[in-house]
Amino acid sequence: MYELVLVLFLAVGNVLGQVFPEETLNPRGIAGLNGYAFEDHVAPTADGEVLHLHRLPCSRGMMVPCGDPNKPVVLLQHGLFSSSIDFMENGPESPAFALADAGLDVWLANVRGNTFSPPKSWAYSFQEHATYDIPAMVNKMMNVTGAPSIYYIGYSQGTTMMFARLAEDPIFATKIRKFFALAPVVHVNTLKGAAAIFTNHNFAKEIKKRGSRPYLQKGSGISKTCKSDWQFCSAMMKSIVGPDSGRFNTSRARIYMSHFPAGSSTQNMAHWVQFMRSGIFRKYDWGPKGNIKRYGQSTPPIYDISQIRVPTHLYYSSVDPLALATDVEKLILPQKFIKSSKKYPTYNHADFLWGTTAPADVYLDIANVIKADDRRIPSILPPSSNLNVAKVPKPKRKPYNTRFSRMPMGRRS
Repeated sequence: MYELVLVLFLAVGNVLGQVFPEETLNPRGIAGLNGYAFEDHVAPTADGEVLHLHRLPCSRGMMVPCGDPNKPVVLLQHGLFSSSIDFMENGPESPAFALADAGLDVWLANVRGNTFSPPKSWAYSFQEHATYDIPAMVNKMMNVTGAPSIYYIGYSQGTTMMFARLAEDPIFATKIRKFFALAPVVHVNTLKGAAAIFTNHNFAKEIKKRGSRPYLQKGSGISKTCKSDWQFCSAMMKSIVGPDSGRFNTSRARIYMSHFPAGSSTQNMAHWVQFMRSGIFRKYDWGPKGNIKRYGQSTPPIYDISQIRVPTHLYYSSVDPLALATDVEKLILPQKFIKSSKKYPTYNHADFLWGTTAPADVYLDIANVIKADDRRIPSILPPSSNLNVAKVPKPKRKPYNTRFSRMPMGRRS
C-alpha cells in the first residue's frame, strides 16, 4: 500500500489511449527520435559503483562536433525513484531538449540504484548520493569537456543531495559555478497530504525491518495497478504532489509510467523516514553505537547549509506539499548564498519535471541566467506562458532554527 501511495501521482489520466514509441525506448532512442545526438559516459565512484551519465552535446538536428566546444556545461539531477529519461519524456518540449536547444552542453545524471546505474550494493541512501555519486559525475563531466566548473540543476531529492555535498565540502564547491534548486528540500518534518504517511511509526518500522534491498524498481507493478483504478490514482495525485494545475499532459502518462519508478533502496527510504520524523537535515542514523563507530559521535552529523558558498537560485511553489514554501522561505531563502528566487503560485511538485510549461517558465529562465553568467553567448527570451511568477525578496537573515549554526561566510558573484 505504501509503495502504491508514493507513486500514484503518475496516474492522472486515461493512459489506455494512444501508444507512444517512447514507452519502450531508452534515453538514446528517445534522443534520436527527437533529433538529438546522444552520448553515454561511465563515471566510477570512489566506493566502487559505476554510474551512467547521458549527454546531449548538440542542439536539435546537429551532430558531433557541433557549435562551440566551450559552451556552458550543465548537469540535470533527477529526484527520488527517477532517472535521466524523465527529463526527456515530453517530446521536443522536454526540459533536457529545451536546454540543449538553448546552446548548453546538457548532461543527465543517474544515481546508483536506478534503472541505468544498477548498484553493486543496496546499502546506500542520499548520503552516498551526495558523498560519492555527485563528485564522480561532476569530475567525469569536467574531464570530458575540460570545463573548470559546471552548472547544476537539481530537482527535489536532487537538491537535497547537492545541499548536503556543498554543506561539508568547500573544495568540491569550487567545481559548481551555480546551483539551480527546483522544488528544494532540506526539511520534510511538516509534510502535508498523503505523503505525511511516511512519518507514520508503522511505516518507519516496516522500512527498517527490510534492511538494504531494492525498492520500487522499474516493472514493480505500479503501472498495472493504476491502470485499473483511475479515479483513485487521480485523487491521490492531488494529495501527494499538490493540486492539478492543468500542466500535466495526460495523453503522455503512458510514457511516464513506462519508466517510473526507476528504483532506489530501502535504506534510502529509511533515511528519508528519519529525516521526516526528526526534522533534522543530517546523515544516516545508525543508532548511538553505530554512529560512534562511523562518525565518532553518538548522533549523526548535521548538514549545516549556512556553510554553503555556491551562488544558488531557487525555484519553488506556493502549493507544493513536498517542498513547502514556508520551509523554503524560512530555512533556505535567508541564506547568504541565495542569489535569486522565483515562487510559482500554481505549480505542483511534479510540474517542475513534467509540466508542459516548465521549459518556458523554469528551464529557459535558468538558461538565461547561465548565459548571462557565461557572457559568451546571447541570452534568449523564453516564450511566455502567461504565468504570474513572483520574484521573492530575501527576508532579513535571523536565527530561526537552532539546528543550523550561523557562521560567517564569504560571497561569490
